[in-house]
Amino acid sequence: MPGFETNRLLLRPLTVADAACFFRIYQDRETMRFMGSGPRSVTHEEQHIERQIAGLYPQGIGLLGVTLKEKQALIGFCGLLHQTVQGKQEIEITYLIDRAYWGQGFATEATQPVVKFWQTSRPEPRLVALVHPDNPASARVALKNNFIRTGTAPFKTFGTVDLYVRTRA
Repeated sequence: MPGFETNRLLLRPLTVADAACFFRIYQDRETMRFMGSGPRSVTHEEQHIERQIAGLYPQGIGLLGVTLKEKQALIGFCGLLHQTVQGKQEIEITYLIDRAYWGQGFATEATQPVVKFWQTSRPEPRLVALVHPDNPASARVALKNNFIRTGTAPFKTFGTVDLYVRTRA
């Protein structure tokens, strides 16, 4: 998956050197409230990143590090992943921003070039966003990216999530 640049952000492929920063971000319970459990250790996160690089990047998907250009600080991730939703293979947009940077529009800014990449470079006819019903901020990010809430779906251990869908314009 290629990298992207926005006014304030650089989205770039992950490196194993990012593991310690992500591990720190994942230790914040509020940040992880709608994402599930994080890695058990920095080493575990290094292995996760290695799997991203080896397994997903060659498929043209995976997570990108979201870096604040002004500070050269890694503040989260955004990317495309394969998910099974209601028994169907889907491509999902997912993101996580460090709580210290919430409320500043970074999630919306990070998702926009990833959505555009899906539109112009991916074969899937639709893109989904899975949003916990208690997470209105993520619902707003989906709506700002022209996703439409189409219903709900059971998802992994999260219970029932809201299903947002974007089809090609």
